[in-house]
Amino acid sequence: MPASPGSAATELQTPTPEFTAPFETSGTALRGLVLVADPQGSEAHALAEKGEEKIAARRLAYATNFAIAALLRHHITDGGGKYYLTREDDRPATASLADELTRLQVIARARPHCVLRISHESEHNRTKPRIIVPSADAETSDPVAASLAQALADSFLRLGLGRFEIEPGHLAITEQTGALALEIIAPPPPPGKDWRPAPAYTHRFAQAIYETFYLTWPSSQLGDAMRTRRQRALGAPPVDTTEEKFAPPDGVTTEAAKLAQRLWPFPQPPRDQTEASYLLAAYQRQLTDSTFFYLDARVERTASGWRFIARANAPELAETAAGILRTAGCNPLSTEVEILPSQERLGGQLFAVTLQTAALTWGAPEEGNNVQTQLLPGEPVWLLDRTPDGSFFLVQGSDGYVGWVRADAIAPITEEQFTDLLTSRQATLNAPWSNRLYALSPGTRLKLLEEKAAHGSRPAARAAVLVAMPHLVGNRVQFESLSIPRQLLTLSPDLRAGQVAVDTALGLYGTPYVFGGRSANGLDCSGLVGVSYEAAGLRLPRDARQMVLVGRLVATRWHRAALMPGDILFFIDKTGRVVHTGLSLGGERFVHSCPPCVRVNSFLPQDPLYSKTWHQTFIFARRPSD
Repeated sequence: MPASPGSAATELQTPTPEFTAPFETSGTALRGLVLVADPQGSEAHALAEKGEEKIAARRLAYATNFAIAALLRHHITDGGGKYYLTREDDRPATASLADELTRLQVIARARPHCVLRISHESEHNRTKPRIIVPSADAETSDPVAASLAQALADSFLRLGLGRFEIEPGHLAITEQTGALALEIIAPPPPPGKDWRPAPAYTHRFAQAIYETFYLTWPSSQLGDAMRTRRQRALGAPPVDTTEEKFAPPDGVTTEAAKLAQRLWPFPQPPRDQTEASYLLAAYQRQLTDSTFFYLDARVERTASGWRFIARANAPELAETAAGILRTAGCNPLSTEVEILPSQERLGGQLFAVTLQTAALTWGAPEEGNNVQTQLLPGEPVWLLDRTPDGSFFLVQGSDGYVGWVRADAIAPITEEQFTDLLTSRQATLNAPWSNRLYALSPGTRLKLLEEKAAHGSRPAARAAVLVAMPHLVGNRVQFESLSIPRQLLTLSPDLRAGQVAVDTALGLYGTPYVFGGRSANGLDCSGLVGVSYEAAGLRLPRDARQMVLVGRLVATRWHRAALMPGDILFFIDKTGRVVHTGLSLGGERFVHSCPPCVRVNSFLPQDPLYSKTWHQTFIFARRPSD
């Protein structure tokens, strides 16, 4: 997405060497493959060791096994295969009969082509690296398993993981289920910065396993042998690799068409404007939060078909609404769509500040029409539109709400002034205060100019703080210095919670993505954001779609210049729903958990960490605390 007026600075900072793009896969080369990973781990065994060093070594080995299995999940599934884990999280295994039966049940249900048992030795239990192949005796081994083991050993050697020998041995998995199985017994893993494994090692190990199947599965004798062996051993029919493809109407995304089927499950199309409008309203109720995802849309029945008119602050909203109508049968459909902010009607003025009087915002450009929220003095707002007579502006406030406000309640400011208001330290009133000109309410946030200490015999309660209050001089905004008693204000801290959250998140760099995860063994996107802010002393809602309601708006698609470390970024799918989140590093880079792992990406096309996908799907950012 090209940069727009008001986007963040385009100068690229010196890349940080430790941030690299993780290994990723895509396509359908592994379609039909069913793989089960059995990461070894037993807390009971670790604690049975004598001495803290031996316990730590065992724990590191087990954490490494799980990390590799968690990363491998994304490589296999992103390559078109199916993947199962015998344990889905880092819970302590007990090596009990119950645990063994649970693992065997996973294997039986999956009917896999291969089961990989992943294990690492500790420093205190070191033998040569090897891959165990199931064998009926000391010399005779399964030829298919032996060939696959050799391919694995070649991959390990090629990626610098050392030489693995292949040995026949006893594998209970094969004996009890009939599945082709291998056990990888790797040397002690290199330690990371803490009790977890080094991400560079676990990523390379998972990549080596993926590349083995990528090279052997699609069209080779070994791939054919695995398919044949699975059918004979497990009685499973050949995997059906055909997929029933859903064909949406022309010009409609698959996501919009599927959503339309859920919202309009009737064989006949909408009969009139009332039913079509109901369908539009049903879609708007699907949005993550309609208060700040702005979609003003209507549909009309015409002599030649249907007409769709919309204004939105994200094109995905209007495109999906039109796609839903087309899928439901409102055809032919003509569209008239405008994406806000309206540069033309705003005359290039995209930012404003609320003046000295608190002002209500409305659902339409007239007072008394469906109140939305209230803007407090000094509050920066984004301008989206204005009425032809200039009497009302459509604005988005710091709470995220979109509404119409009287033009005399706000005044346009420059982008530099706007960014300064969002990035400077703030002073927030905790009690009512007034002077001859102003009467301010609690919650009013103003830029902090100077904190004056009490002098001499003056009591500390008489100390004052200077803040900046906007007012009009002619047709330009200037900021007047106000002196307010210190005890009436709450000042934002020097060390922001956002910086603590970012430092925590970067400490988890390279950790596998695990859906639902909130631990250092694996996290999903909102799990990373949540635990990072938990470390900063702030508890957030669990999911991204809930987090959008926390904090104040500090960035939109068309203005990212005010992003600071720890600002929570939100991303939407093609239907306009929030589906992903991350933390800004300040500027153009951000950290997030996205398969296969916690990583750093950038909005800046010149940056080697640039992601076009995340650039295009970013919608806004909120600051939960400062």
